[in-house]
Amino acid sequence: MSILSAILSIVLLSYLLPADGTKLRGMAVLNATHLRERQEPDAKMVMPFPSGTRCVPDFASPGLQSLGVTTGSMEQCRDLCIAQEACNFVEFQPSLVISEGTCRSLSSCSAQTRVLGDDVLVFKKIPRREFNSPQWMMTCPQPPVMTTRCMSKELYIEATRSVKRIIRKLDTACNSTHCERADFGGCLLRMAGHDFMDFDVATGKGGADACTDMGDPDNAGLPECLFKGEFESKVSLQDAYKLFCDKISLADFVVLAAEAVMAELALGETQDALRIGFRRNFRFGRTTAFEGCEFAVGVLPNPADSCSAVEKVFVKALNLTWDESAALMGVHTIGRAQVQFSGYEGWWSSPQNSATFNNNYFSSMYTKGWCEELNVNGCSDENEAAGKCEKKNQWQRCDILREESGHMHEMMLNTDLCLAYSDQRGGNGQLKAGEDNCCAWVHTNEGFNLSSAIAGDDNNFCNVKCGGKFPGSDETYSCFEASGSQSFREFKACCAFETERKDCRSSGLGAGKGPGGPAAEAVRLFAQDELLWAKLFLTAWKKVTENGFRDSLMELGNCPSDVELVSAEEIESIDAPFNLFPTTRPESEDFQNSSLIMLALGAMRRILALKLPARSHSGSSRPAAPSKQSERTAGPVVWEQEKDQEVLRPRPCA
Repeated sequence: MSILSAILSIVLLSYLLPADGTKLRGMAVLNATHLRERQEPDAKMVMPFPSGTRCVPDFASPGLQSLGVTTGSMEQCRDLCIAQEACNFVEFQPSLVISEGTCRSLSSCSAQTRVLGDDVLVFKKIPRREFNSPQWMMTCPQPPVMTTRCMSKELYIEATRSVKRIIRKLDTACNSTHCERADFGGCLLRMAGHDFMDFDVATGKGGADACTDMGDPDNAGLPECLFKGEFESKVSLQDAYKLFCDKISLADFVVLAAEAVMAELALGETQDALRIGFRRNFRFGRTTAFEGCEFAVGVLPNPADSCSAVEKVFVKALNLTWDESAALMGVHTIGRAQVQFSGYEGWWSSPQNSATFNNNYFSSMYTKGWCEELNVNGCSDENEAAGKCEKKNQWQRCDILREESGHMHEMMLNTDLCLAYSDQRGGNGQLKAGEDNCCAWVHTNEGFNLSSAIAGDDNNFCNVKCGGKFPGSDETYSCFEASGSQSFREFKACCAFETERKDCRSSGLGAGKGPGGPAAEAVRLFAQDELLWAKLFLTAWKKVTENGFRDSLMELGNCPSDVELVSAEEIESIDAPFNLFPTTRPESEDFQNSSLIMLALGAMRRILALKLPARSHSGSSRPAAPSKQSERTAGPVVWEQEKDQEVLRPRPCA
């Protein structure tokens, strides 16, 4: 009877004691009022280790010490570390009260020990630096994980679906100036490529670690699709990432987001092959890098250097074959180059193909004619001499009726066409606009089979329909006919805008007209067989996205034994607007008592206030959706949620 009386007394006392955060004598309390006056964060907290990891301060090193223990909410704990110059790590031990507990600030964390079943969380402070990596710019309702600890197949599927949902909301129309799906998809693929192309097989540095400088001119345009928002709808990868950032590292998310783009924009058998292949090949565990990536600036291939750049980056640094390098370049089917970002201008594909992930990039090299387009960015001789700009030269369509046919401004870079053609002097792989005033084209009848590629372009070759009348004459355009007159008609069709008859070298022009580029035959095979290209693309993609992490990656679903996987039921309900553990709390609810008795009283109060979970349509118990997310007081940390948007966080893996 005495025990029951004591319990009732505690419950009664819990309602009598102040619940507005009034400070009691002797309590160590975190006060973040001064922090909220600062408008811009000068540091960010991340989760470098899984739950249950404890830090061991290096007390032997001068100046490294524990900075004290206090109590408060997890958010206050992180804010305090940001405010303390000497604080670099913080341990948060949750109490019986949700989101409140004991906080230990540390200047160092020289060793970590893992305790299974322990729910302690360790956060690391990352100061703002001039090098702005994507992780710094992307926001997360919770401190983001740096390494994905586990990922089920269901979680991979739902993460990719979240990206596909964004794409499906975009306008499907494409014309010479507007194609939302191509622009957004191309931007995400460009981010993934710029990320993994900094890998160096000789040093092991770089790779798909989501670390690339957003201030680098080579990355111009990426912030728009990553976090700033594009088009009138202001969509960005941030919209999907914030749902999974406390489960999936940004390094892993960038890779799977690119895979989602390619699978969503592919068609038919190619789409099936990519969906299955990406899911089967994906391995998780990439660690997001915040710093130490300055070496990545300036390592991307320079299109002006033609196939020398492809060999340096793709073949030698990424350890790909020439055929694999060509297959990987097929990502250029999606998107375009824009002067304001890269200095180049135009689309790699036709309007109907620019937002479709297919082999049109390869068929375009051989079923269309190409000639130089100089100084695309309008750099004057004076400004170039002063180092203010560099003239950008590229290749544009050279075939007949290119303007009248309503095509977008289609182009190729040196690093594209050099795969299939060489310069007019026969220098294998060094085709360069501005140096080689030649027309890149092939015959249809020189043992260079392009029948499937031509059929895929509505039976057109160099903008003239095979079997139809040649423009301006009564002559029949007889593709695949081995005659001198047809060969001349093909030249006139493919090189209509070439003032001098100079041929870029290609084995597609007949004996003695080669050699072509180092991947000329692979380009032809890919143009003929889309599935053949997709299969080799999957091989190349797996290589480049695992470089630097191969030994530490794990198969989907292969998680540590103490990890609780996300259920399929939870994945299916990911659109439901609920948040079991809100990241924002009204200041009046801040728990400010460090005594054990007050912890128990607070827990009792909240237990009595809990509501039974709502029953979902499937009959399972789910937390009831709150009507509106609490508005957070402005502060320096960058985990804000939008006021009117709930964020679902799938059940933790750890």
